[in-house]
Amino acid sequence: MTKSKSAIALLIGGAFTLGMGMMAFAGSDRDDTDDQEQAAFQAAPIGLAQAISTAESQSGGRAMSAEFEMEDGSGVFEVELLAADGAETEILVDASTGQVVIDHDDNDKMEEKD
Repeated sequence: MTKSKSAIALLIGGAFTLGMGMMAFAGSDRDDTDDQEQAAFQAAPIGLAQAISTAESQSGGRAMSAEFEMEDGSGVFEVELLAADGAETEILVDASTGQVVIDHDDNDKMEEKD
């Protein structure tokens, strides 16, 4: 009976150690792209709230989600909006200028903004 208790304790300890190792490995899955994106976000003069406000004003819709991304080496806020008629729209707001740079409608057409 003592051997079976020892075996169970060994298995539980091994599983715990393996699980902790996997968590540590998953947490270290960062790369230079993540660091560059974070640096660009911190340096951006436009914040998330302002980007959402700009996108809502431009589209007349209401923001469902928004996130910061790098597009062609520049920081942009990607804002997904829902119009009163149920149409979904995606607008990109330049994080440096606050200007709408691309408007994606629900049919995936892209329209450059001046």
